Amino acid sequence: MMKFDFLTKKEIDEIVRESDFDVEKEIYKSDYYQRDRVRNIIFAGKFDGKDAILKIWKDPREVFEPIMLKDFLDKNDSQILIAPELYDYKMHSDHCGWLIEERIDVGQNIFKGLPNDEQREEFMKVFKIYKDNWSERPPIEIKEDKNVVECGVKHIEKWRKLAEERNWLEKKSYELCDRAIDVLKEHGNKYGFWWIHGHFKPKEIFKIKKKYYLTDFAHCGWRPEFVEGPFIVWSIIQDSRDVINLDRAIKESLAWKELFMKNDFVDDLGFNLGM
Repeated sequence: MMKFDFLTKKEIDEIVRESDFDVEKEIYKSDYYQRDRVRNIIFAGKFDGKDAILKIWKDPREVFEPIMLKDFLDKNDSQILIAPELYDYKMHSDHCGWLIEERIDVGQNIFKGLPNDEQREEFMKVFKIYKDNWSERPPIEIKEDKNVVECGVKHIEKWRKLAEERNWLEKKSYELCDRAIDVLKEHGNKYGFWWIHGHFKPKEIFKIKKKYYLTDFAHCGWRPEFVEGPFIVWSIIQDSRDVINLDRAIKESLAWKELFMKNDFVDDLGFNLGM
């Protein structure tokens, strides 16, 4: 089991006082795959008289969210794809900190559930703008993996260990991990790494008055170049898991695959590897 001290109520209260944020209500709380492991919490309220949110995190993974948000705000030239304004922040460590940012209307995602053809095209338009405005390198020194196969194997094994701890899957499902590792070893090193947002998906994009707000910069990182498109597809399927069956999931995947390949964001092998 993981050894890490997650957020306590005392720590949260101390950070709220430190931030000088006027809390109105708690609006979100996220755990690290177990209810007593609170890794971040978000409050709505006021800061310097403005509607704002306060996000506090303490995560076993390195999180540089305010630094990455600031970098995007400083370098983004788009008037269509933007991000919430950053008001204040503090990094207590690479794993713990807080930020205060503009409160936006999160009632209207770019789309919810399974998209139609028009919604896929709209999402791809926004994705293109993001790729045109995203930095090729991070604003601070972030360790870069050197080997796609090693990165992929490490990722699969981490999730397998977590699934085994929580008893999520049947034994036959874990055997798929070994098959995935074999495929990665055969084909993975044909690809390199890209610096990406890391969580670019429909749930993180809000459409407000003909502008699109990109949120959640906590997952920026170096990723194998074939990962980003399949991650979007996986997130759509995952968020629709209560209403989707296998045939519909495959159909949805193939529709996105065609769109990403048509726009030269991934090739056939890369998309399959990513999925």
